[in-house]
Amino acid sequence: MNRFKTSKYKNAQAKQPKKENCISDLKIGAFQSCGNQIKASGALMAFNVSGGAGCNICILPIDFCGRSNNDLPCLKAHSDLVTDMDFSPFNDYLLATCSQDCSIKLWDLPEGGLTEDITNAFLTLPMQERRIETVLFHPAAENILASTVFKSIQIWDVSTGQEKLAWEAHNDQLLGISWKQDGSLLASTSKDKTIKIWDPRNPSNSPPVTGGHNNHKDSKVCWLGNEDLLLSSGFDAGRQSELCIWDPRNLGCSLASQSLGTATSALMPFYDPDTKMLFVASKGATTVLYMEVTDKQPYLTSNATYMGTAQQRGIAMVPKRALNVISCEVNRLLQLTQNAILPLSYEVPRRSHREFASELFPDTPGNVSAMTVDEWFDGQNKEVAKISLDPSKRQSVIKSTKTQGGSDSTSVDVKSESSSAPETNPSIPANKPPVNQNLTPNSVVPDNKPNLQGAAASGESGMVRKSSGKTFVAAKSSKFRHAKGSHRHASTYITNIRNMGNIIFGECDGFHANIARAAVPFAGPGGQIGVFELDKPGRQPESEIPAVHNKSMIQDFRWDPFNNCRLVVAGENCRINVFDLPKGGLEDSLDEPTFYLLGHQEKIHFLLFHPLTRDLMLSAALDLTIRIWNLQAREEVMTLKGHTDQISAAAWSLDGTRIATLCKDKILRIYDPRQSDTPTKEVSGVNPGRCGRIVWVCQDKCLLVSGFNSNGQRKISVYGLTDLSKPLHEVEFDVSPSILIPYYDEDTNVVFLSGKGESMIYIVEVSAQQPYIFDCSNFKLNSIYQAVSFLPKNVCVVKDVEFARAVVLTKMNIEPISFTVPRVKMEYFQDDIFPDTKVKWESNLSCDQWLNGQNSQHRTIPLCPEGMKPLSSVPKSAPAPKKYESHRELERKTDEQKKEELLRAMVGKLGNREDEPLPQEEFEGVDDDEWDD
Repeated sequence: MNRFKTSKYKNAQAKQPKKENCISDLKIGAFQSCGNQIKASGALMAFNVSGGAGCNICILPIDFCGRSNNDLPCLKAHSDLVTDMDFSPFNDYLLATCSQDCSIKLWDLPEGGLTEDITNAFLTLPMQERRIETVLFHPAAENILASTVFKSIQIWDVSTGQEKLAWEAHNDQLLGISWKQDGSLLASTSKDKTIKIWDPRNPSNSPPVTGGHNNHKDSKVCWLGNEDLLLSSGFDAGRQSELCIWDPRNLGCSLASQSLGTATSALMPFYDPDTKMLFVASKGATTVLYMEVTDKQPYLTSNATYMGTAQQRGIAMVPKRALNVISCEVNRLLQLTQNAILPLSYEVPRRSHREFASELFPDTPGNVSAMTVDEWFDGQNKEVAKISLDPSKRQSVIKSTKTQGGSDSTSVDVKSESSSAPETNPSIPANKPPVNQNLTPNSVVPDNKPNLQGAAASGESGMVRKSSGKTFVAAKSSKFRHAKGSHRHASTYITNIRNMGNIIFGECDGFHANIARAAVPFAGPGGQIGVFELDKPGRQPESEIPAVHNKSMIQDFRWDPFNNCRLVVAGENCRINVFDLPKGGLEDSLDEPTFYLLGHQEKIHFLLFHPLTRDLMLSAALDLTIRIWNLQAREEVMTLKGHTDQISAAAWSLDGTRIATLCKDKILRIYDPRQSDTPTKEVSGVNPGRCGRIVWVCQDKCLLVSGFNSNGQRKISVYGLTDLSKPLHEVEFDVSPSILIPYYDEDTNVVFLSGKGESMIYIVEVSAQQPYIFDCSNFKLNSIYQAVSFLPKNVCVVKDVEFARAVVLTKMNIEPISFTVPRVKMEYFQDDIFPDTKVKWESNLSCDQWLNGQNSQHRTIPLCPEGMKPLSSVPKSAPAPKKYESHRELERKTDEQKKEELLRAMVGKLGNREDEPLPQEEFEGVDDDEWDD
């Protein structure tokens, strides 16, 4: 008898959107730039726009309408075509994007959309070897993201930025994936014409396989809620588009199939498990099919077709929380065309829209996750708690706590409470508007005018969304994520430097500066190094620039950190020359060093001064040894052994007690030189063998290694000292022959990464806790630079919130650059980013003291300028009082309440005249005798 049952949604149709309810004059991206090109959350919509080679994404509020500005701000998301994107089901402001540039990025979006371009993602996952095809959030567990790369599926924990699971799923390129509603299973489809069902937590089990569609063209798969039914779209052997229904427990053959004629691109299914409404659309078409799904034959029933006038680039289904339920809007699609976004509102006809039609709106999954990452990986399966769409019932936030990471964590208990005027919950931030603002209690919406301006026309709602970053465990962000690099005034440049050397060995940074002067290698024989005074900017003469002559090809050179007049140079002749320059700078060339050191049997690769001890320096050479020198005694004091191949890099620990080295034998070694001349720890497989760099970070708790992966991509890795067997986190960059040279700022934990012959300086912040590496704003210079050298902290202008300064060597100039953090209250000292700094330009120990086992620390000094008040001491201003809006008071009241108040107001105006005589009663008239003639 099921065939005689009438569906409540059979007569639902898409209302033709009015022009004023659409978004027009958009510049939509290239047709092939993104799989679907538009996605929606309960608060925002994201869609691909033109410009930036298909890598720009525009963000607008979900209820935005009208004519758009042609210069909308957007996410400068990727360096190549965006292939897919997805909003988190539990955070309306968390967007994941993937691209042909082999990267996945997560964006913590501002409320109300963008006001300016954003280039830096909140989190960038490790680079992949090939382009990423799709990204899809887990429907029930928080912070789990699935992605596909060619034949493989990856499962990510985005709270830590780590890949948790990965397996090769098919024999050819993956085309689509879909989660079951409780997240227990994952379906996938591929060009190999098969559909597979996976338990992602145990992918090694052979999954059921079906023949799928008989054509290798694009296909999609969609799990029908929590039902044991699966829908797929594709093409048959005759290239006709078709839909198929499958039983995932028996994939021998489809339960039903329906041909939908010819189509140029794959059909995209959108399914609502609450109402069993199915919408089918394809890119390039102008129609949207509306069908219903049943759990028995015929499974698919066609109801209505929306006929548009413009080709669609994509379709997005709006979450139920954002629907206008009073007007019986049971679903809403956003249709993206070549230059507009049209809201297709599916409404069920009703004679009156004065009351909530509960029979049309079953409880729907809310926006609070059912499981944590660990619970899901431990094998648990739970469904998301459901909420009512009745505007008179609300979610009550009953608990608000702080997580260990410092972000807010809100527990929500769903309660049905009848209330004509829901009270304000004090635990909800006042500046965070509700998601479903158009669910207004007791409001009346005209039948012919759906309320698409929910935020502007409705009152408060009892349903409360989680604010941006509340549910994202990795919400901890760097204070330097918006760090800004800038060139200082041209009057500070040293220009017209001629005859600069362009042959610099990989282990040499190629350029060094201290607070007073800079050293630049010159071309030609004799190993010349030009010395320039930084306080004497301007154009340099064409020739006869004073220089130091090394009399051998230069391998490396360094300034003494505790003596601005001492330059140490290593030559190809195995000598280390020490030059003491005049305090006022070079006026004539220096042909002879003050003294030199001999000890290495092969040419020297690099030099490195001790961070705390004066006159103590190490050198590494091709003879596979590291030698430590006492410059005061002019002698070698110890030799470190144990390397089996060329030493590519070394670093003193921040406290000066240990030395870490990288070698081309792919082994990282750690020495305690005063205890042993052999390594105390060795770890293999750290670097693929090419040149690298290493630096101690996070109070010597971690090591940062810069190198290359097996595909030649540059990368940085953070290793914890407690376990060096595998990196805590890695970030991959582009392919380039030059190594990324790290400079670590101990005060801020910021690492600047620069290369030779480039125009970009990358900036990251490192931490000893997850996610270990925070992406910050990168700085692109005006021209290509040869090398970068950072200056001591005492040159920074703290009043300008300048936390680092460097000088860059370009083709013919030395140019200072500044790194600042944008702040609003710049009249105060920003003590949260300027802790007391170590006086690293002063030594604490002599060589003999250090050799005898003494350790020390740099003294610290405050950076607060005299007369500036610390920002932390400024009391926080109270929030501005809310503007009173009378229409919101009226919207909370019923019609009877409004009538009663109107009557009381009229009585108050007229007054109570029951005891007063009427005017005609006071009229005396004429005497009786006056009526007689």
